Amino acid sequence: MLLLLLTIFFTLLMPPKRKPPHVARAYPEEKKNINH
Repeated sequence: MLLLLLTIFFTLLMPPKRKPPHVARAYPEEKKNINH
């Protein structure tokens, strides 16, 4: 659970271009929100 929270935290901090592919697949909705 902690790992999941850390992953989300770093995903929000890092720019979309630096986002790891597995994170983009795990959070497709979040990726759409960032593109908006």
